[in-house]
Amino acid sequence: MSDAHPGRGDDGSPDGGDPAAQPRARLADLGVAAYDGPRGGVAVAVAALATHTARRLLGLGRRPRAKLVPLAVLALAYIPAVAFLGVAVLVPEELSALLTLDVRTLLSTITVAVAVFVALTGPEALCPDRRHGTLTLYFASGLSPATYLWAKAAAVAAVLLAVTLGPALLLEAGSALVGLGPEGALASVARLGRVAAAGAVLAGVYTAVGLAAASLTDRHAVASGLVIAALLGSNIGVGLLDAAVAAPAWLPLLSLVTAPLELVDRLLGTTGEVAGVATTRVVAANLGWLAVLGGLAWWRHDRVRPS
Repeated sequence: MSDAHPGRGDDGSPDGGDPAAQPRARLADLGVAAYDGPRGGVAVAVAALATHTARRLLGLGRRPRAKLVPLAVLALAYIPAVAFLGVAVLVPEELSALLTLDVRTLLSTITVAVAVFVALTGPEALCPDRRHGTLTLYFASGLSPATYLWAKAAAVAAVLLAVTLGPALLLEAGSALVGLGPEGALASVARLGRVAAAGAVLAGVYTAVGLAAASLTDRHAVASGLVIAALLGSNIGVGLLDAAVAAPAWLPLLSLVTAPLELVDRLLGTTGEVAGVATTRVVAANLGWLAVLGGLAWWRHDRVRPS
């Protein structure tokens, strides 16, 4: 009887040394090569992470269904402005009788689309990193919790600006071209600046809401629910308090829906629900929301340390 191992040839190889049965993988080198490519520093890392996150939010490079929500939100945001300008071009003399649409009304309508976008897509900015445990890898590199969140916030805000700023600027610029805007070049430029600031306010506040909610969990569905709860809960809670007690005039500013829209009104030269409150308090309320929500997101990520 042969002393060879069963199933092995005389040389100890599997299946009698048959070349076809041999493992094809070969470990050729155990050395570790140092990276000698370009080093861009923290700024390049932040830009790369922001670009990757923005592409993920828009569904680029992902399955087709991941693109449905961004495309639907963009359509909801741009269709009213495009339709209004189309009517203005085709029948300018009858426009006032057929349809009226200003930037404030457009932004108020867009707020619904922005809330839906943040709730359904915003958690993709943070939740996958928390769920897959890649935060420690980011923080072990040149990124800190602060720079990591700046990259994520820049990505979310850039995508939201396409919804809040793009349609508003399109409507304002188109209205000026067809003779419905303010008279004079300087007045038109100043108006565009106010519109841009209004769109940035909405994008900034809703970015903070989305990041704060996503920082509390690694589950997409839970983060989406937290976004809706924060927006509706703050609005309903303020309404109930206002109806139950003799509330101060600034109470509506505690609503995440009313506070940014009131600042939008002030930027566009009008007033909304909080007409009796100074503009400085409206600004302070929005800055306060940004500080609270941003601080919550930073605190949650500052607790994560590389092992």
